[in-house]
Amino acid sequence: MHPADECFVVKVISFRNETIEQTEFGAYAMRKRVLKKQNDRQGDAGRANPDLYHGSRAKFHYFQCLQLLLRMQVRALCLEWNLLLKEFEVICRDLWALHVSLLPNPPPPEPYYHAQDTAQGDNMDKTTGSLNPRQVQPALNEEPDELLESGASESGLEGDNALPRQRILDSDPMLAALLREASESSSGGSRSSTPYQEDKAHRQKKKEVRNRYSKPAANISILMLACWQLRVPVTYMDFISLINQYRLPYLEPTHLLPSSLTKHLTETTLLALSPQHAPSAVVIHSLTSRLAKLIKQRYNIHTPEFNTAPVLWRAVRAFNGSALLYSLSKTIGGIVSLTLNVNRSLAPPLPRQKGYDPTYHIGDNAPPELSLIACVCLVLKMIYGLDGRDQLPKDTNDPASSFPPKGELLAELSSQCHIASTSLEMTDSDVDKYLNFCERVLPRRDDPEGAKTGFDTIARHFPIYQRIDQSENQESTDSADVPHSVFMPMGVLSQPPQDAARSSERQASLPGENHVIYNTNDILGAIPYDYETVLEAAGSWTGIGKEDVGGLVERYERRIIRWWEMIRRGEDSGKGGA
Repeated sequence: MHPADECFVVKVISFRNETIEQTEFGAYAMRKRVLKKQNDRQGDAGRANPDLYHGSRAKFHYFQCLQLLLRMQVRALCLEWNLLLKEFEVICRDLWALHVSLLPNPPPPEPYYHAQDTAQGDNMDKTTGSLNPRQVQPALNEEPDELLESGASESGLEGDNALPRQRILDSDPMLAALLREASESSSGGSRSSTPYQEDKAHRQKKKEVRNRYSKPAANISILMLACWQLRVPVTYMDFISLINQYRLPYLEPTHLLPSSLTKHLTETTLLALSPQHAPSAVVIHSLTSRLAKLIKQRYNIHTPEFNTAPVLWRAVRAFNGSALLYSLSKTIGGIVSLTLNVNRSLAPPLPRQKGYDPTYHIGDNAPPELSLIACVCLVLKMIYGLDGRDQLPKDTNDPASSFPPKGELLAELSSQCHIASTSLEMTDSDVDKYLNFCERVLPRRDDPEGAKTGFDTIARHFPIYQRIDQSENQESTDSADVPHSVFMPMGVLSQPPQDAARSSERQASLPGENHVIYNTNDILGAIPYDYETVLEAAGSWTGIGKEDVGGLVERYERRIIRWWEMIRRGEDSGKGGA
């Protein structure tokens, strides 16, 4: 070994004690960062499919597909409900134009003609006269809401070495975010969330709110508002039922669109056009209420009131009620001052006797059918009590004596609300209905024209001798909206002696004598089974949860108490003046 390469090793006679416990932390905390490699946007654009649209073209194409679906929905709705096609189509067309103009982020003009009008043809192909996809397509990893919201595409990173630093940061937001985090960590230590992240979350939330009004559910709100203009007595649950039965094009409707449109749709745009579930009644009502309010404020177009009488009768028949229940529910609705407009701003304000009196009630913006069914539930609660105790009339002239026994009513409501949760609970008729439904719906995916190819495929593997038209007729008759009453008709009253004897023994109270108001804000409280059954029946008819139905019933009960106290104060003041 050369002497210059010798190394001296000193052996230290000692030992070293290592511990992983740390009692004090420094002023700075280390944090790992992963620098992601930027995608070669120019290369991605070169390998992209030129048939797929991105950016402003995708957004404009998305609204074109929505407009075509709306025309299909209008035609399907006219065939289902025997509406006037021309008049209904004209109203829907005008409402669509108003809806698009009132969007928070309206669609851009058609990119091809807009580029020609503004003489910005730098991105136009000189030979074919079409847009060059390599120059107009943005990043391929855009989300569906982002491509529907942003019309501009980011430019590539070509020539970044010759650009200034500020231009590099503007073109690469990820690099700018990393540099900002590095400067903050070196100056102020580690932080759980940066202002940039908070601002990004805020912008993401605002984006979701803006995109809520451009989803396919907005088409259903346009159809609903058109029915309001024609005073067609329909409810939100009617549209939901048609959607779930695949009679109204909404669930996965892209197979109904022509191939000339679908070939330009990306995967994210296809997902945006293909909802997996029908919209809820609350979502449809919020969209319809917003559109009616904006067209009144902006264009002074008034939406008429709800066609109350037919819908109230349908609500009464949902409980197998009679004309007496209809009359009592109408009286209760007048006492609580129901607002029968799609938006409470379209209704006249309440009369103010004092300066601090409100101009509207809380809950006035509820769906009209929910308000009507709440009045029906309130009448049933006054008559039967629904608190676990019996309330029986003692006078034959009492209107409560015309109602059926409480046990029979609750049993019928429970049977209507019961849905088989498993295949073992399904009866033969339920299985036949389900097979007829599948036979009608599934062939549409194979043959959108007439379902001939799909029917031949199913008939070849699963031979069924019953035709589709017969199954549809049977399904339409079985799923009639108006149920047949299982109780005795009006005017045929029976007075069972056993119930009268039991009522005298138990000393049952009179109808309306003891009325219990349940607080829906009490999450730990429990409501009786009788009242819960009535609320579930009302919720299944309206498509709204039983908690919301119970909350509205509670508000109406407190309004009646205030109205009754006001009447008593007026009587006392009249007696004192006399």
